Amino acid sequence: MLMAAAHRHNELELNMVAQGTAVYFFGGRRVALPANSLILFWAIAPHQLVDALPDTFMYWLTLPLSWFLHLNWPEPFRRAVLNSELIIDPTASPEDRQRFVQWQADLTRNQPEDREVMLLEVEARLKRLVARLDLTQKPLAPAPSPHQASHVEKLAEFLAEHYLEPLKIPEIAAQVNLHPHYAMAVFQKTFGVTLLDYLNTLRVAHAQQLLVTTDQQILEIALESGFGSASQFYAHFNRLCGISPKAYRASLR
Repeated sequence: MLMAAAHRHNELELNMVAQGTAVYFFGGRRVALPANSLILFWAIAPHQLVDALPDTFMYWLTLPLSWFLHLNWPEPFRRAVLNSELIIDPTASPEDRQRFVQWQADLTRNQPEDREVMLLEVEARLKRLVARLDLTQKPLAPAPSPHQASHVEKLAEFLAEHYLEPLKIPEIAAQVNLHPHYAMAVFQKTFGVTLLDYLNTLRVAHAQQLLVTTDQQILEIALESGFGSASQFYAHFNRLCGISPKAYRASLR
């Protein structure tokens, strides 16, 4: 169940910790998720399940972004999801576990009508979650793990906070007093991706958010997302998303 490397994808994830405790690395920090937590996030930002108690049992469900975008959500909730915030409902119930079992069975049958019913039920469950959120503030969020952050985790946190800025490896490594070569080696060993790949992934994720939520010109988005040129932006976007920025935007309209 633990993930050897940080990963990303374009879908939303709706996950449930049915028992035990799961620890995600998300947004540059560790977050401990106790039993009976229901978690929703847009998975374009790097995330990784890094620890779990031996008895931990979880359900995972991926949801199409296009499905989410074409439904009528309260704007603060929609904005929070599209800003890649980690949204948690700490009051998941045995009924939620039964729902995940049913949804798994629906998807296994691979019939359009079953998938349609499943998505309607997911929509209803999320609307119950929205009804309990205080939409005048940030959505419910879990507390950070009490784990003492390592040097490499501090590097990831720094990147998560400063990825829009022009950064160079020596400057990044200096934040935790590590030699640049060592910083790159230990980062890749810990997260399964290179430091520069992680940085560019954060920048592409930011660009995806702008492509979905604004009508800004693509060149403007490239520069605002931390890339020094349009060519760099297109190269990294195509590599990570498998599609051009223009085609990505069109696919979700």
